[in-house]
Amino acid sequence: GHDGALGDPDLDGTTNLDEWRGNTNPVDTSDKLGLKIFRSGSGSLRVRFNAAPERRYLLQSTTDLSAPNWQTIEQIVPGSQAVEIERSVAEPLDSEFFRVLRIQD
Repeated sequence: GHDGALGDPDLDGTTNLDEWRGNTNPVDTSDKLGLKIFRSGSGSLRVRFNAAPERRYLLQSTTDLSAPNWQTIEQIVPGSQAVEIERSVAEPLDSEFFRVLRIQD
């Protein structure tokens, strides 16, 4: 169903619980906490996500998903406006994985 913590009324693959944690709208397909990773023109790795106002986030990475040891790259506090956050990652490894977490207040 679409109701409850495990529901997904907008069918975007994100549960109501995760939408609540990410401060996103559970009935808007385009509004979800997602991470985009790409190389810039200079070849540096860029990590981008949309940050909700007044929320705090951790940008983390690990090199091994089978036994992850997540390391915080940066704590991000966007301020009073929703913003798109973009960060360069210094010398990424050949096999590096990233995630963004919203810190509970």
